[in-house]
Amino acid sequence: MKPGSADSRSMTSKDYKKAELQSTRRREADDIVDRYIKRDIRGLLDLAIPDDEDARKAAGTLATSISVLVEKLLSGGNRKPNYSNRSSSNNNRGSRGAAARRGGSGSRSTMAGKQNVSKPNNDTTSIISDWVTEQQNAPSTKGKPVKAPSRNSVAALNKSFDKFRQWVNSKNSTNESTLYEPISQFFCFVASCLKAVHTLSQPVCPKRLVVPFCKPNRKSADGDDNSRVDLYLNLPQFDDYTIGTLITNPPEEENEAPMLAGTFAIVEVKSAIQGIGKAMPQLFQYTRGIYNEQYDRRFAWGMAVGGKKVQAVFFGPDYALASDTICVDNTSGRAKLVKLLVDWSFCESHRLGYDPAITYNKRLRYYEINVGSEDGPITYYSKSAVI
Repeated sequence: MKPGSADSRSMTSKDYKKAELQSTRRREADDIVDRYIKRDIRGLLDLAIPDDEDARKAAGTLATSISVLVEKLLSGGNRKPNYSNRSSSNNNRGSRGAAARRGGSGSRSTMAGKQNVSKPNNDTTSIISDWVTEQQNAPSTKGKPVKAPSRNSVAALNKSFDKFRQWVNSKNSTNESTLYEPISQFFCFVASCLKAVHTLSQPVCPKRLVVPFCKPNRKSADGDDNSRVDLYLNLPQFDDYTIGTLITNPPEEENEAPMLAGTFAIVEVKSAIQGIGKAMPQLFQYTRGIYNEQYDRRFAWGMAVGGKKVQAVFFGPDYALASDTICVDNTSGRAKLVKLLVDWSFCESHRLGYDPAITYNKRLRYYEINVGSEDGPITYYSKSAVI
């Protein structure tokens, strides 16, 4: 921006400070990535597997079922997916802790070959409706009365599928913004599938869902610089979620911008030509904002996307681990991404990076910190920060 221009004159000193801080962080980001990240960590996604055995089994079963639905929809209902290379992570829980400590070994899922994905036909609605009915009548419902899936629910799932299919079929475009909605709708589709087949009366139910904020490429309302984050992942409560919707702020919130204080993870998107490597520095920079605003985080998750390739990133206190590459243009890659989203929905909060000893009272806006002592647990209260 040239000094003396109209835009320059309209900026306040606070705006200048934010812009300067953003510029400084951008320059630091490349060096930070090179120093702190370990790439292609096998078994990293196993860190999200639930501890509870029933939740682990339910998540594994549903992830497989949703993946089968995705493949059936993509093939127009004419082809069964090949899962011969599916990861054995359901039965290999011990590898996840070791993967984090060693920065290495764990279970591995081999990528299948690329597939030519057909456009959806008129049968997609019936495929979705039949799948929802089948899942609702599964043994886990324990004979409870099952209602036929509503037309609105099926239509919402069909709409999400039609959008995320564009990500699977995307070309090597130089415009990353064309990927924002299809990627958002992939998350929305998985969350909506979980919502469509579960009720709170069932013995094992997702604790939450993973859904992006409705407006991509936005500045946060509580950030300290002018950075625009591509996708903010939120964790709506299961019973509060409406099938087929992205996250919006509550009606009482005057500001329509997303909040880092309520963000679970950041997704940074680049085009296929730019690649995942270009996304990593910004992902590091933006995840720092989550740590700044959330005092109850032990670690954070994130995602870097380059076209149809994805890497999940685990941000520890002084290191970062990136998963092996997930390719959404093949069956195995899509199954791995679905499995991660379902595990995030079922797992305990400490698997997401939240400290169970610290809770936030949203109504009164203060933190409760439980600390052990010789005389028993002591609770401290803080309105500003947790040190």
